[in-house]
Amino acid sequence: MNIFHLPSWYPSPSHPITGIFIREQAALYAWKYPGDTLGISTWGPSDERLLLWSRAPLGSLVKLIRSRALKPEQHVHADNLTEYFHPALTWSRRVFSGNLLGLVRANLRNYELFSAAHGPADVIHAHVGYPAGAVARELSRRHGIPYVITEHMSPFPFRDYLHRGGGLMEKLAMAYRDAAAVIAVSGKLRDTMHGFGIQRVEVVPNFIDESVFQPPKREDGPRQSITFLSLGRLVPQKGFDILLEAFAQVLRLHPSVTLRIGGDGEDRARLRQQAERLGIGRRVEWLGALGRDRVAEEMQRCDAFVLASRHESLGIVLIEAIACGRPVIGTVCGGPEEIVNDTNGYLVPPEDPDALAAAMLRMIENHGAFDPTAIRRDFEARFSSAVVCGR
Repeated sequence: MNIFHLPSWYPSPSHPITGIFIREQAALYAWKYPGDTLGISTWGPSDERLLLWSRAPLGSLVKLIRSRALKPEQHVHADNLTEYFHPALTWSRRVFSGNLLGLVRANLRNYELFSAAHGPADVIHAHVGYPAGAVARELSRRHGIPYVITEHMSPFPFRDYLHRGGGLMEKLAMAYRDAAAVIAVSGKLRDTMHGFGIQRVEVVPNFIDESVFQPPKREDGPRQSITFLSLGRLVPQKGFDILLEAFAQVLRLHPSVTLRIGGDGEDRARLRQQAERLGIGRRVEWLGALGRDRVAEEMQRCDAFVLASRHESLGIVLIEAIACGRPVIGTVCGGPEEIVNDTNGYLVPPEDPDALAAAMLRMIENHGAFDPTAIRRDFEARFSSAVVCGR
């Protein structure tokens, strides 16, 4: 089978972690199914060289000029997995749909290269309904190939994807309507999509590479102090401000506890200032943006993982943590409640620093009661590539 992937989010030189799970999942699938051939088609959706911003007109003009020097590229990741890049500028969806026609042209060129090398695609797999779903619909119309949309959007839908009446914008609604199948990565996301009239939605969660994310080969003995880890983009969605408030409460009772935070983003300076203002700066370690191997190392090194998100379609970092046998704390904000259970940790309401602090204190007191082997076994049964690829 030939599968042509269209990701709305994808790693770029300026944002190497954005959408990396899509690349990783394609690579895992290609490895597990060597008889299938995969192409990943990208135009630079997360590449700052190709993103034009109305708030920076001069910089956008410079990008417009420099973009002409960018050339199409191909990267062969495996015998049956090739990544195709054809640059296309994008801008606000309020102006000519953010250059949707340009994206269609770029992906058509990528498809021509893929089909010339491997034959026609049997299915197009779009990640996120817009713009990839809308592009997939156009490729499907022109080539007669069925397409599938896997939705990862959180919150669903993004505010820009609604028309004034509160419904889905037409291009997004049509993408779901004409898809051969629509997949949500969690039951909560499926239910939300149902509320917008998208009726045929299957649930298939994201998965990770269990050979990378696994428990450490040797567990240390009991520790005198607990280390919490949190990872994510430093943006309001991830609730790091709530986490810092909760951690300040924890330190009053357990002054030797450490919080390590990995990631980067627009809120970096504000969050560091908040930590200093709360008087907890000496116990918070800022790790910056982390590569995938380093993420796995940090997961293995910590005692417990905490994610204080305001909303999540699933919460793949929680899956990575339980793959490493680590207990977790998450918020009831969409996807985490489908990951966290009595075997692996605690759930608390979002935007509630008192409840989060109570859960962290409970984790400190009961950390030894969580069995890393049982946590790993629970992960393998629900989120390993061995299980989810087949679905």
